[in-house]
Amino acid sequence: MDNYPVLTKPGRSNVLGTWLTQVTLDGAVELIRESLGRRSRRQICVLPVSNLIWAQQDPRLQAIYNDAYACLADGVPVVWASCLLRQPLPSRVTGYDLLPLCLEKIPTARHFFLGSSLKTLRELEGRIRSVFPSIFPCGFYSPPFREAFSVEENRLMHQIVNDAGTEILWVSLTSPKQDYWIAENLAQLNVSVAIGVGAAFEVLAGVRSRAPMFIRDRGFEWLYRMMVEPRRLMGRYLPHIIPFVGGVFRQLISSLLYRR
Repeated sequence: MDNYPVLTKPGRSNVLGTWLTQVTLDGAVELIRESLGRRSRRQICVLPVSNLIWAQQDPRLQAIYNDAYACLADGVPVVWASCLLRQPLPSRVTGYDLLPLCLEKIPTARHFFLGSSLKTLRELEGRIRSVFPSIFPCGFYSPPFREAFSVEENRLMHQIVNDAGTEILWVSLTSPKQDYWIAENLAQLNVSVAIGVGAAFEVLAGVRSRAPMFIRDRGFEWLYRMMVEPRRLMGRYLPHIIPFVGGVFRQLISSLLYRR
């Protein structure tokens, strides 16, 4: 039987009213490992700039993030903002990086993959069995593509996930839909931890490419993604840049005035 560590919960940084966990990628994996065996139904959120703006505009979404067990900074601009606000996050933690590292570091856990398309899930299963042969995924399920699921569809997903003996539930739905769904359904799921990772299934499956490493290291993966998928992402990223920068500077000024 695995021995699950007991960790001191890391500190947090407030960016635009959302509390982000001060943790590295390896530290995030340890938070997930520590959750195993407890059936504690913990929610972990992976948040880029767009989610922080949406949370500012929707108190319900911000409450979900601030009640979650951990919120990870998915994006170098979020880390830059935390440093400017003198609440530095140690590094970004993307869903793209978190998913494969957890499969590598926690191979004995029962991983379930919920979301994305049937085609992507088939590719994902093949990729996992090829790259991580010691892992035996306990399940894959592609729900219907719609804005909201019916009560019957949710009950079916609860049953499928629970019957599989899931410990780590990976959810790949459109953001922030995945965060709402986890928060609303977690009480019916007998899992240790549920994590929304957006397009991480597509990336690990090889259906979608990532930016070259030198672009990632300089914090411009978001720009690369926008150039590769302009139709899908231009309308998502551009409207959030100015509100994010303006919001961070307003928070900085407010904090400086408060200190006086």
